[in-house]
Amino acid sequence: MTENLGGAGNVGATGGALGATSATGGDGGVDFLGGLPSEIRSEGALKNFSGPDGGRKLAESFISLNKTFSSRSMADMDAPGDDAGRRAVLSKLGHAPPDSPDGYKLPDKANAPAFRALAHKHGLSAKQAEAMFTDMDADDARVTGERNTRMDSRKAETERMLRSEWGAEYDANLEHMKRGNEHFFGDDLRKSLEITGLDQHPEMRKVLYGLGRQLQEGTLRPGTGAAGGGATTIETAQKAVNDHFTEKNKLILSQNDMSPGVKEAKARHQELNLNLAKIKGQARLGASGQASGAGR
Repeated sequence: MTENLGGAGNVGATGGALGATSATGGDGGVDFLGGLPSEIRSEGALKNFSGPDGGRKLAESFISLNKTFSSRSMADMDAPGDDAGRRAVLSKLGHAPPDSPDGYKLPDKANAPAFRALAHKHGLSAKQAEAMFTDMDADDARVTGERNTRMDSRKAETERMLRSEWGAEYDANLEHMKRGNEHFFGDDLRKSLEITGLDQHPEMRKVLYGLGRQLQEGTLRPGTGAAGGGATTIETAQKAVNDHFTEKNKLILSQNDMSPGVKEAKARHQELNLNLAKIKGQARLGASGQASGAGR
């Protein structure tokens, strides 16, 4: 009896399984979507995963999609359409600018505030701005060093020439030159000559020596001859200097004497300044002579 019951049970179970197989399509499997909650089963994106092999299809689709996303770079993606999206991407890349110009950590130098503002205006990252400022600072130091080397070389050569010409009188003549420079040239003019290097030109030093020597001896007198392009008064001579400097300032301040027009611009600048110095000297000594005459 036991065998009969067991046999009947076995037959019944087999029949039930066959019945289930018949209900799901007759291929021996269960519909994959049928085992999902109804709210998920109705999603249109899952319609291709029905049937007994739906689970395998879904797994294969997931693997393929994962490979696709893993192999993509940000260059394949669409660019963000707004500032917030762009900033989010730049932040992930480490290229977003700071929230304000103060976010750039730069050395405490005179040009740092202006550079911070400009870097922030153009959206430079902190790393980019700081590296650029470092390079600019190094380049400025190199240019300044080269300029100082040229100036020192020019100064040494001028001293060599004048020592050779003046001999034992060099130190005394140098004092005359300083006296003429301080008496006839104002701070602005002296600074301009220093920047352009004209203060180290042998001819300029000779002119200053002559002015200082005549100033000491009282032999410099007002003249009537025109020089430096026809200027005969302090006003016209100063205007000639200013106009020329305004027009040719890039050439006058250039440190590359081989560039076209640089030598000519500097020579003219020197000529106009010398003429201005002579006229000022003549005017001052003339006024001094008139005052002395009035006191007699």
